Amino acid sequence: MRGVCIKMTDKRIYKPRAAELAACFFGVFMLALMIRSSELAIKYVKDALSVCATTLIPALFPFMVVSDIFVKSGCADTLGAMLSAPMRAIFGVRGAGAVPVVLGAICGFPIGARCAVSLFDAGKISKDECERLIAVSSSPSSAFLIGAVGVSLFGSRALGRALYVSTLVSSVLVGISLNLISKAKRKKAPNAALLKASYTKQKNRFGAASVADAITASADAMLKICAFVMFFTAFTGTLCEMIEGLPPTPRALICAVFELTGGVREAASIVPAHLGATVAAFAGGWSGVSVHLQIASICGGREISLRPYIASKLVSGVLTAAMIAAYLRLVPTELHRDTYAYLAAPRGAYLITAAFCAVCALMLFRKKRHGRI
Repeated sequence: MRGVCIKMTDKRIYKPRAAELAACFFGVFMLALMIRSSELAIKYVKDALSVCATTLIPALFPFMVVSDIFVKSGCADTLGAMLSAPMRAIFGVRGAGAVPVVLGAICGFPIGARCAVSLFDAGKISKDECERLIAVSSSPSSAFLIGAVGVSLFGSRALGRALYVSTLVSSVLVGISLNLISKAKRKKAPNAALLKASYTKQKNRFGAASVADAITASADAMLKICAFVMFFTAFTGTLCEMIEGLPPTPRALICAVFELTGGVREAASIVPAHLGATVAAFAGGWSGVSVHLQIASICGGREISLRPYIASKLVSGVLTAAMIAAYLRLVPTELHRDTYAYLAAPRGAYLITAAFCAVCALMLFRKKRHGRI
């Protein structure tokens, strides 16, 4: 731990930093909370294990493997050549950055962030580009926002679609803003290699070993994601029990700060329902500390700053909430709540994903046929 040592005569007094004090307080608070409600914590961990086995792993793991294969096989380069102009114009990144943006929009977090980190590891994007792509490509999936939030919690598929579109629009606006900020930095320090990617040509051609590496790396990342989900499900569950006496709106906001699912579930109990939908929109844009730590785990061991990501998620939460509030005022939407859990992805998400995979496979086949791989 780093701190400040103040010398007074012959003694040294350790003065911890504010961040260390906050982390210490948070750790003691979580320990006391888990001890106070140990039975509830065990129950929520079991529930989280069930969610991981039945929903999370089937929904994320295949896409994580595919995103790694896209990067290793050269599909990112092929797609990047086609989309280089719009990606540079909108987000100020190389065309290869289109892969995490598309996958993040379709599959949700942390697929886009993992793909961006894979591109950075392969030397195809710079550190600055990777940090901005992580911020742009980390949004909730269409299945979660349309199915679980819109249909299941609020009984409105139209609201779910509006939530999904709003999160994508806010991510694009944040990406444009980060691009403008990055341009300003490059003007102040033109010699700084902000856009220099340390590209190193791979010694081994793409083959079975590359697929095996993609599967094992995705399995390791999936295990970490499940660990975060289990811990924060137990934490937010016991926290909600402790603050049961609070009004629904502040309780939902407190839960949303830490975990997305718990936040939107609490938001669904707010009356009027339009206010609850706005709080759920903020939760979707912010995404919760649990997701932020998942992204930090994916970026671990690399000199990648998460400050642009954290700032962009806070801005995205406010923008998404504002857009949903405006939408509910302009478009009359009847909201009611159902008790069933709808977690299946819409058919459109599957069709878009299948079409994207087919196009990438076709481009890769043509590239191999012309002897460029």
